[in-house]
Amino acid sequence: MKRTNIGGQAVIEGVMMRGKKMYAMAVRNPEGGITIEKKEWGGLGRKGLFRLPIFRGVAAFVDSLVTGTRILMRSAEIAGEDWTEEAEPSKFEKFLQEKLGDRMNDIIIYCSVGFSLILGMLLFFLLPVWLGNFFKTMVPTWALGVIEGLIRIAIFLLYLFGISRMKEIHRVFQYHGAEHKTINVSKAKKN
Repeated sequence: MKRTNIGGQAVIEGVMMRGKKMYAMAVRNPEGGITIEKKEWGGLGRKGLFRLPIFRGVAAFVDSLVTGTRILMRSAEIAGEDWTEEAEPSKFEKFLQEKLGDRMNDIIIYCSVGFSLILGMLLFFLLPVWLGNFFKTMVPTWALGVIEGLIRIAIFLLYLFGISRMKEIHRVFQYHGAEHKTINVSKAKKN
């Protein structure tokens, strides 16, 4: 197969495909139809510091997380799972809306991505090293890496098991297979 720059993601009740300059999302709406949205997407760009290999990768990673979170939230709105209109905003939410205005959702997305990154580092890097230190005196040095790897795998499997119990996430997992098929079809069409 030819190399392509098409990627994707499963979203609430649908799939998203993304290329270099655009992304498209198809989501099942409450009426049973499919809502399709296409938007231009530029990413963080490749200017200045972001042209360098390590910084370019970090920028692409953060941009993918932020864009993916935005698209996931938009798919929830289309699918009829909009939680923002149901309840009266709290005093704190009103305060944030007053101070941040239209930027509130963007700031919340960046904060949630930042929190997720910190939690991921704690769970998958620091916790396995900390737990592995208990075996330091019992095993050779090379075995500590194996033990830490097994701990990471166990944490990951527990995480997958835990989130798969959530009804909404279980449904996203079902769309994950459709996302892979969609991306593979688009790659095959390019050939």
